[in-house]
Amino acid sequence: MESLHNVSVFTHDIVAQFRRQNITLSRFIDELEVVCSVFLAIIIAHFINAQNIGWAAFTGYMIMRSHVLDTLIRGGLRFLGTIIGACLAYSSAYAYGDDLLLIASAIALIGGIALYFAITSKYNYAWLFLGITYIMVGVDALGNPFNQVHDFVISRVIEVSAGICASVFVSIISNFIKPRFITKPCKIGLTDVVKFPNYAKYTVIHSLRAMIALASLPFLAYFFDLRYLGQTAITCFVVLTVPLTSINNAKIVSKRNFHRFLGCLSGAMLALVCLPFYQVNLMISTIILALGIMIGRHIENSGKAFAYMGTQFVLVYLVVMVPDSLTEMSAEPGIYRLCGVIIGIMLVELSKLIIWPLQSYWKL
Repeated sequence: MESLHNVSVFTHDIVAQFRRQNITLSRFIDELEVVCSVFLAIIIAHFINAQNIGWAAFTGYMIMRSHVLDTLIRGGLRFLGTIIGACLAYSSAYAYGDDLLLIASAIALIGGIALYFAITSKYNYAWLFLGITYIMVGVDALGNPFNQVHDFVISRVIEVSAGICASVFVSIISNFIKPRFITKPCKIGLTDVVKFPNYAKYTVIHSLRAMIALASLPFLAYFFDLRYLGQTAITCFVVLTVPLTSINNAKIVSKRNFHRFLGCLSGAMLALVCLPFYQVNLMISTIILALGIMIGRHIENSGKAFAYMGTQFVLVYLVVMVPDSLTEMSAEPGIYRLCGVIIGIMLVELSKLIIWPLQSYWKL
């Protein structure tokens, strides 16, 4: 009965976000800004012949913030992290070749280090995407020759650049147009992290969970399609990227897993429903895409514990609704992502069991 009550409260809280009192001018303007940023990112990505249009679109979504200064900071940190992660991964792919043990060790080591600083560093957003990019390139190297890895690295940098340029442009234009009281910079991404005694020990143990999960990925390539494992790798890394102040909370990662799964599932379901109507004409396609983005952003801006669900909702929605070509419209990318997320969640939860003896030994 308690579980049913919790589900009821959770559903009620999400539905409440779409009631009149929670639809404010500042939130609505932010949602319009992010829609414009995503659309412009898609246009730029097509213009420069990017390979993965959806990744450019999601970059345009993630970088966009209400104030141009915040957008520039996030864009700069994301670009820096992507460039360094891509260069490291490219060099590693050349060095470790087809050796699964070396690949597993490299992904685990760099992933663990990046996660540690993504939690503890002032420049955590750069460390986050250094880790994500390195892991994605590392997984891609498992089943592709070196020249294709090179193409993947270049493509990822181009796509991120397209999304950043779109976000900054929209943010600059918007800051000239919208009311002054809405634009208050908060310098997201450059805030000092509040530390506590023994925080390093807690964070090292926490990072070891990611290292264990990530180290298993190359060996799982024997059993799963690489299209699953890319999202599995990101899930293993991202769900463990929690605020330092919450690192002692035993339930925080499980909650993020739950919200990530729900967000992906709901985004995939909406995309599946909208897919038949998406190619009717350009106006309907635009409205369908914009509504999905605005719904996800509205949940993300709720300030509630389930805000992370909104981010994942949009990501899966864009994966399905923004193909590289309109002739490739399919629900498959969303299904691959959802399956990859499920595998990643299982690995993260299993890593908790493996790391538990060490936590007990250190009395954490």
